[in-house]
Amino acid sequence: MTELDQSVLHALLDLTDAGSATDPTATLLDRLTHQAVALLPAACCAVAVAGEDGELSLLRCSSGDAWPLALVQLECRSGPLVDCFRLGVAVQCADIGTADQWPELAEAARALGIRAFSAVPLRRRGQVLGAACMMRARPGLDSPEVHALALALADSTAIGLLRAEAARHDGRTVDLWRDALARRITIDQASGIVAQRRGISVDAAALLIERQATAEGVDTGEFAHRVVRGMARWDPARG
Repeated sequence: MTELDQSVLHALLDLTDAGSATDPTATLLDRLTHQAVALLPAACCAVAVAGEDGELSLLRCSSGDAWPLALVQLECRSGPLVDCFRLGVAVQCADIGTADQWPELAEAARALGIRAFSAVPLRRRGQVLGAACMMRARPGLDSPEVHALALALADSTAIGLLRAEAARHDGRTVDLWRDALARRITIDQASGIVAQRRGISVDAAALLIERQATAEGVDTGEFAHRVVRGMARWDPARG
């Protein structure tokens, strides 16, 4: 395996897992922009993913030059980056100077010495999550090998993004389960305390706690927490 092959393999694996990053989405997008510049014939790279409204929002760029070229596409809602995301297919522009469909982008690119654009979708199982746009100073289309590598980097990033989202979902599910369990334990503890003090059954005590919580307009778990801490106020009319 050549050194380049090892670099490519490492990059593809690195893009599928954000690890313990605080913001896994931003981490993966940053990695993609830098790996694209390192492994592809690109002067700079911009990548964006869709927000909850379905529009491209979160943006990451490999360098300062990429920012204005990416922002003008988002603002005009056109360009290789935006069109690639909207259509879900790769979009290439061999020479922006001779293209007439993106005049605002052409003007910005001319000022920065960028001639060619190549955008690939971040897609997994038919779901388009975003797009990455590579920019070059020399005109021309990607070779088949370069295009295949760009797609592989984008696909690996899509896998990483979906894995990060699944991990967030699993974490939220575990948190909800823990909260529900803690609430149930607190209610059971409070019911035992009330049952002992009043000489009633645990079921009757649980019902009494629920009625008191309703009278105060608070959650049953919150009122049970007050009972356990000895801070509960009892409405005589409700027992």
